[in-house]
Amino acid sequence: MNIKKDVTNIKSDYTRLATVYKTINDLYIPKADAYFKFSGKLLDAEFNQMVSTLYAKAGVAELVMERDKVMDEIRELSDQINDHNNNIVYWHDDLDRCQGILTNIALAS
Repeated sequence: MNIKKDVTNIKSDYTRLATVYKTINDLYIPKADAYFKFSGKLLDAEFNQMVSTLYAKAGVAELVMERDKVMDEIRELSDQINDHNNNIVYWHDDLDRCQGILTNIALAS
């Protein structure tokens, strides 16, 4: 008697899962795929329209150019800082190596 009940439960669970699978496969996956394919184009168009409307206002284009100039300076300074930090690390390592050589020479004498 318990086996028949288990079989019935499994069949009903299977039927519910098949319904969920069919709904996801037939409805939600195609919608998600369409959104994935076309959302970029739609959002790009809306964003570009919004940006051009904003830039059309007086003084905004100049501010954007000034911002771009400042960002270029920040990138250049950041690159210089990274270069200096790399040089510091290199010379600290070289200093440690030279001190090790001098210590070995002093111990060997």
